Amino acid sequence: MVNLMLTSVLALLPLFSDGPKEKGQLFIIGGGDRVSEMQKFVDLAGGPASKIVVIPMAGGDYVDDWLFEKKRFEAMGCTNVISLITDRAGADADSTVAKLEGAKGVFMTGGDQVRLTKIFLGTKTFAKLKSVYQEGAIIGGTSAGAAVMSKIMLTGEELVNKDSTTYFHTIQKRNVEAIEGFGLISEKIIIDQHFIIRKRLNRLISVLIDHPGHIGIGIDESTGILVKPDYTFEVFGGRTVVIVDATDVHNIRTTKDGLYAAEGIKIDILMAGDRYDFRKRKVVK
Repeated sequence: MVNLMLTSVLALLPLFSDGPKEKGQLFIIGGGDRVSEMQKFVDLAGGPASKIVVIPMAGGDYVDDWLFEKKRFEAMGCTNVISLITDRAGADADSTVAKLEGAKGVFMTGGDQVRLTKIFLGTKTFAKLKSVYQEGAIIGGTSAGAAVMSKIMLTGEELVNKDSTTYFHTIQKRNVEAIEGFGLISEKIIIDQHFIIRKRLNRLISVLIDHPGHIGIGIDESTGILVKPDYTFEVFGGRTVVIVDATDVHNIRTTKDGLYAAEGIKIDILMAGDRYDFRKRKVVK
């Protein structure tokens, strides 16, 4: 019992041992329609005259994705919206880094989050993105642009069950592929998107047991969370957010087929207006 309590305490120390390193906010959408919510993003970026940078590189048709977002922002009155379109080599070019200079809002579109990490991780542009966030910009993303916010990032691939569906049928050891993401949110938080509509609870629980001591946030479509520097977030949108707290997970076992059994996992389901505190690990008023 003493060992369990000590393990739980130690698991939490890396989460919040220091004060916030950033002044900005994260605007994380689970995918789907987000027209009304995007006005909130513009307001938090300082209004329609502020510089907003769109990063559409997660998409296979990234030019079309950029033009779609440009039209969306301009419809809300934005007058200073630019794209950041690049490849891996270009992400280290000073001209690319300069596009983020003075940005008050950065928005990453949907697609494949692995494309984002392959292009940006470890580059000068990525360092600049973290810098503008730390200086107070709001960083937003939907779908792939949401998943990439985590340090431990779900790719969407299964390593054991090679089925071709979008649903994860098991809670299974080392079945869910996870690689390094941007880590803009706390390192002990794992984001999942399209969560309820695509029945992704199994995969989030699987990856949380693979990585004990983490909190999973499953964000449904047309729904998002606004993450503030004080380690709290508020839910917005029309559906719900599921919090899977595995910081106290213990007695982890598997069947002969690698199916997980475990104890100590807590689940909360939040709706628009609800607030959650990472530090306290609970819903707050």
